[in-house]
Amino acid sequence: MNSEVIKYVAGGGKTTYSRGLLKDNSRGLYLTYNNSVKDELLCEGYLAMTLDSFLTGFIIPKAIPKIPLIPDGVNIKLNEVAGYGSGSRNISINHDGTLHNQSLRIDNVSLYTQYNTFSSMPNFTNKQFLEIMFQKDTLNLSHEQRDGLANFIIANHKDYVVDIIRRRFAYIIIDEAQDIKTPKEPLVEMLRSSNIPTIILGDENQNINGGSEWFSGLQATKSETLSYRCGDGLCGWIRGNLKVDITGSDRESSYNKIKYTQVLDFDDGNRFLLYKSANGQKIKGILSTWNGPKSTIQGAKGSTIEEDVIIIGDSMSRRFLYTAATRTRKSVYSTITRIND
Repeated sequence: MNSEVIKYVAGGGKTTYSRGLLKDNSRGLYLTYNNSVKDELLCEGYLAMTLDSFLTGFIIPKAIPKIPLIPDGVNIKLNEVAGYGSGSRNISINHDGTLHNQSLRIDNVSLYTQYNTFSSMPNFTNKQFLEIMFQKDTLNLSHEQRDGLANFIIANHKDYVVDIIRRRFAYIIIDEAQDIKTPKEPLVEMLRSSNIPTIILGDENQNINGGSEWFSGLQATKSETLSYRCGDGLCGWIRGNLKVDITGSDRESSYNKIKYTQVLDFDDGNRFLLYKSANGQKIKGILSTWNGPKSTIQGAKGSTIEEDVIIIGDSMSRRFLYTAATRTRKSVYSTITRIND
């Protein structure tokens, strides 16, 4: 195993650390869930992709010659559920190459069936759905089907996949690893157990995008509890109320409770408003009249905010509140009255 697991607090320097590695060796690949950080690194001339685009744009196209049902040279098209062919979205791809419609196995065809054999078969139940997915020139997949196909490739052609990755990239950086969902775990485990140098970075306390607990179970080879972004006044409140081991810089900062009726008094056009969702009349009213910058907490994740942050809502989970509060270099003003686990 040729991997490192590095756990940093918010503002602990994960992106700076990644930039340093990429600068030293330009053949490294940076993988993340965060499009804004990925785009930023691309603009700086580094190789960067999301985990989704790595599967769709690199691993699956390279492995298509190993899959008889998919013709060489097809274009891969990802379809959102709402616009996908009726019935086709119910087809699942399993790691053993079998295909199912919901819980029922499709016996007539699998990923091991030659495409020409499949296309010449007389009509059978589910064939019309499969014909939408597996076309001569286009492979139409939902995100779930894409993950299923990728996991089939990893389960059955691991050495081949590792070899093509190693030939192209000197090492892999996986950032925001706490966001990795169960369907992506086989990819990361394959990299982690291979001879490809792999650096896995994350902060389990920022797991707000439905990630599994996979990253939490990894033993860190290196950790950082100092946040270069946040002041220790704010970090002291986080330590005491959110139970996160984080220390801040000596810049002035604090966490302050305010009422909904006070929120607009803090709108000077510069302070940043953060919220989990736009549900509820109070939040909708504030959002409609707020003049300064604003974002959902998920949308602001991975960013650094140079102004005070205003967090609105009645209750919020510990991880969401931690993620929101640690965006700023300054102070936090919050209407949150109840913190949930």
